[in-house]
Amino acid sequence: MKLLIGTSNPGKAAELSSYMGELGFEIVTLADLAIASVEETGETFEENAVLKARAYAAASGLPTLADDAGLEVDVLGGAPGVRTHRWLGEDVTDLKLFLAILDKMRGVPMPKRTARLKVVLALATPDGRVMTATRAAEGKIVEEQDARPDKLVPGYPFKSLLMLDGIAKLYCDLTEEEHRAINHRRLAVQDLLPHLEAVAQHA
Repeated sequence: MKLLIGTSNPGKAAELSSYMGELGFEIVTLADLAIASVEETGETFEENAVLKARAYAAASGLPTLADDAGLEVDVLGGAPGVRTHRWLGEDVTDLKLFLAILDKMRGVPMPKRTARLKVVLALATPDGRVMTATRAAEGKIVEEQDARPDKLVPGYPFKSLLMLDGIAKLYCDLTEEEHRAINHRRLAVQDLLPHLEAVAQHA
């Protein structure tokens, strides 16, 4: 049984497929099937994840796993949120996003710097059913002197800004074991495993 990972980001596709366990799916990507990316017009992470999963499942005839994710900063009213890469009015570099958050948070006291990296995963089947799972890595945006522009993870600039609750480490400084334990995308996949197993069994 094939499972489509609904993303054009090869790193994200590899990460999601690595969490599938022994479900027996043959993982395929949008590039494998020459399916174009759909426009993300939703107002929430869930709307975008569901929109993508449904569209790609309909286009491919395959069960499809898609996600939408980003940073929510409470003092900024949840921004940058679903418009992370359009937040500054243009499609910008990781470094510009990193620096923009620090600039907008300048002078905000640490107790009010609460934020999270949030992900919503959506699993859609070709017959129109959709299941979702939401997870978040909670923490605080560090001040400029504690940020790590030297450790920017391509595509994930906020991991060098977010000090995680309960660990007191920047996301980018986690060990491989720590990262696997708290990874919000992996935990969301785990939440969807019963549905993935059901899809695999009824293939």
